[in-house]
Amino acid sequence: MHVSVPFAVLAVAVGLQPGVAHADPLGFEFFEKKIRPVLVQHCYKCHSAQAKKIRGGLRLDLKAGWQKGGDSGKPAIVPGKPDESPLIRAVRHEDDVEAMPPNQSRLPDAVIADLVAWVRRGAPDPRDGNVVLKNDKEDWESAYRQRLKWWSLQPVGKPALPKVKQTRWVHNEVDRFILAALEAKGLQPAPEADRRTLARRLSFALTGLPPRPVDVDRFVADVSPDAYEKFVQALLASPSFGEHWARHWMDVVHYSDTHGYEWDPPAKNAWRYRDYLVRAFNADVPFQRLVLEQIAGDLIVPRIDPDTGVNESLIGPMALRLGERRHGDNADIEGISQEAVANIIDTVGKAFLGTTVACAQCHDHKFDAVAQRDYYALAGVFMSTRWGARSLAGVDPNAAVLDELRRIKQGLRAELVKRWRASKAHLVERIKAIPATDKAAASFPETLAGFWRRSLKSPVTPEEFTRERSRRIAENKANLKLLADFTREDGAAGWRWDEKNQRLYLTARHEPGSVQVEIVWQ
Repeated sequence: MHVSVPFAVLAVAVGLQPGVAHADPLGFEFFEKKIRPVLVQHCYKCHSAQAKKIRGGLRLDLKAGWQKGGDSGKPAIVPGKPDESPLIRAVRHEDDVEAMPPNQSRLPDAVIADLVAWVRRGAPDPRDGNVVLKNDKEDWESAYRQRLKWWSLQPVGKPALPKVKQTRWVHNEVDRFILAALEAKGLQPAPEADRRTLARRLSFALTGLPPRPVDVDRFVADVSPDAYEKFVQALLASPSFGEHWARHWMDVVHYSDTHGYEWDPPAKNAWRYRDYLVRAFNADVPFQRLVLEQIAGDLIVPRIDPDTGVNESLIGPMALRLGERRHGDNADIEGISQEAVANIIDTVGKAFLGTTVACAQCHDHKFDAVAQRDYYALAGVFMSTRWGARSLAGVDPNAAVLDELRRIKQGLRAELVKRWRASKAHLVERIKAIPATDKAAASFPETLAGFWRRSLKSPVTPEEFTRERSRRIAENKANLKLLADFTREDGAAGWRWDEKNQRLYLTARHEPGSVQVEIVWQ
């Protein structure tokens, strides 16, 4: 006799639940023959322990991997429900999911059918083991600490001088290191160049120009022990030395006379920075000082050029103002100021840190010891910096004129006092000649004559004067807007004084743009 038993009752009887994979020899055999080879061939490169970086945090080389799922936190496979399984939907290339495998054509229909059949029968999978995902933060910190030990990031030291065999070849400490490396490889140093060749090499290296024939002849004929040193010093003293080496530094800081991009607007006064570099190299300014001037030249003790009186330090920060700038300084367009800051950080990293930091804009640097948090710390510094125009005069060129004006003003004051005292009696008589009226005005007088007309009947009392003064101050605060208070010693916010051209500027925001008001004293 055949007895029909409901499936649900049978499942409970043997301790199973529908749709959940259990020990299934036939299912495991199907997995090994049809499913594992597909996963190994198409998925393990990005979703297994052998992957350099597990994409999306999803492991497909363990059962626990697809059960746990990736960064989304949802299982990649829903046993018994292929239409709800993200993995099946991805290999089908459905519209609202990322197609898998990436950048490849769709898997053959027969392969997809096997995957669907596997999921439909409960996704039996014999691969045991727990998924342990790397802690990216801890991994980064470990890599960061290791990278900080790189020789290129160590402070400059003074290593011991290496021992060499051909001591007579050595002329200085640097020669020892060169010769030691040559001897370690069984090589011999090249023979010394003749005088004319040496003069040419030195001239190109120090000035970027060929030497003058007369200078070469003089060097060749000079048999003194310090002939070489004298020739080098002459090249270092040449104006061409600063021009040559300033050009190299200009490349480092992305110097150009224009800002590039579509409009290619001029970089105003860029030539001042160019000439500043030339003067700095020719004046043998120490490198540490040159770096400080270009990063914070407006915050350090000024370096005044003795010939021109120019504050050289103030020109240095123009190194950060060069480079590409889209549409000038329009801060109202999203991305404009951010791109400008990114250019500044790129310049600072390459020029002053000796490393690229641009990668850290989007993530911790993959190769260098630069964290993303460090990148945005720099961004915070430069995004909170306001660019302004400053006079380069180390000493006010108008100082002598201002002193003379102060002297003249004192004389004028004395003369005005004398004339006032001389005319006081006459002025008082003229005021008294104004006829007083019996009908004094009830309102507060607006003129000196008004005060006199009220004097006989109801003179203005101190209390009335104080009340009127307070009322007018209150009305001014309520109805007038203070644009600038020039009684403050620190100046008025928003206003800029150009001492050289005797102009006062106000830049006021007015949507959608800005307006600049210029007041000129003649």
